[in-house]
Amino acid sequence: MANRLTRGLNQSTRLEIERTGVIDFTHLKPEDVVRHVPRGKIEVDWQSLLFIKNSRPADTIFLTAREGFFRTPMTPKELVSLAIDSTDKTWHDHHTNVQLLQLSEPAPVVSGNLQLLVTEQPMRKHQTSWVGVQSIERVNEVSPKKVRVQLENGMEMIFRDTVTRLRKKMTEANRIKHHLIKEHQSSLQHFAPDKYPESAADGFDIREDRVKRSVALLSDCMVALNQPQSPQNLRTVIVSVLRGNRGTFHFEDEQY
Repeated sequence: MANRLTRGLNQSTRLEIERTGVIDFTHLKPEDVVRHVPRGKIEVDWQSLLFIKNSRPADTIFLTAREGFFRTPMTPKELVSLAIDSTDKTWHDHHTNVQLLQLSEPAPVVSGNLQLLVTEQPMRKHQTSWVGVQSIERVNEVSPKKVRVQLENGMEMIFRDTVTRLRKKMTEANRIKHHLIKEHQSSLQHFAPDKYPESAADGFDIREDRVKRSVALLSDCMVALNQPQSPQNLRTVIVSVLRGNRGTFHFEDEQY
């Protein structure tokens, strides 16, 4: 059976990868990928995204577990935005996850089965590569600045990163995933039969979580309007509105 991961490559590159079982993104070049998709014509299973290779100013290379390799004039950030647009989340949601759980930037993109992490960060940090860690089973070091990861299907990928950083970011992405599962389970309890597992709640406060997300969103909106407010003030407003109060606040007054 044909290897789905090597679809879209020229013959010599495809045969070499199938012989070794290793996709080395540190050597892969845009000309190694023969399947080209123009801007606005990309329709793939974003949940199976494995890697987005920054090749600026040349075409960006990306790999999905279901459909293999593509190259496109779109930037890595634009491709990640397409992946996010295919879900019910936004860029702001992903940054808020980091804020709520007190994790580190750059923010992982976690939605459904997809767990995308920034990798191969250039010195200027304009365009980066991204790796889909949802399919990674093991991480090993090739050199101090290169890692070799084993995928669920037994194949391996090599790219520029450190084992310490990658494992840390994978742990953070997993924490976000479990937090989102708790959000979903807590919401589901209000619509589920009485015998819904008690462990689903696990002490998770869905209302408090929603308040925190609302504070994060409103805070960014106020900054965009050049009218920043403290998180404490914004929380006061949001909680008041959620309780159905119609009063107005004037935080510049001493009484507040």
